[in-house]
Formats: sequence, C-alpha cells, structure tokens
Amino acid sequence: MSKFHARLLRLAKELPRSKSKAFIFSTSGYGKISYHDELRNILEGKEYKVVADFACKGWDTYGIFKLVGGINKKRPNEKDLYSAKEFAEKLLTGTP
Repeated sequence: MSKFHARLLRLAKELPRSKSKAFIFSTSGYGKISYHDELRNILEGKEYKVVADFACKGWDTYGIFKLVGGINKKRPNEKDLYSAKEFAEKLLTGTP
C-alpha cells in the first residue's frame, strides 16, 4: 500500500552508516517515485547519498486489486524495461 515491503525497510535500517552512493529502483501499481520517500529518508539518515531513483508501473495484486486479477497485468512492459535500461546506463556513466 504505497510503500516498500517491511523487510526491505528493516534491511535498510540495519545497514551500517556509509558515505556510499545509492539508488532506489521500484515497480508499483501506480509507478510513482513519491513512494521512495520513506526508504530515501532511511538511507540518507545512514549518510548514503541517494543519487537517483526510478519507478515504473508493475503488476499489482495487493488488497482489493486481487479481486479483479490485479492492475497493470502487462507491466513492466518493453517501454518500461527500455526506460530502466536507460536509467541504469546513466548511473554507470554518471550522466543525469
């Protein structure tokens, strides 16, 4: 429901402090980067520098969506995967 799984958040909270760079990558029923706020805050609180984030729509069967077989059944799609590839290439080359 508009946030990362509790186990992932717990893992982030258990990370040691670091001056390392990090990025956030996700899929969700709505595909909004704003869902990254909680994880971003945890990482930044551990002194990680979140240099980029990526989000796209994904198949979602949580809660009421399960009753209708989920939403975004064909997501991520080819366009989403291409966008994810571009995101990864920009991380590798350091371009914004």
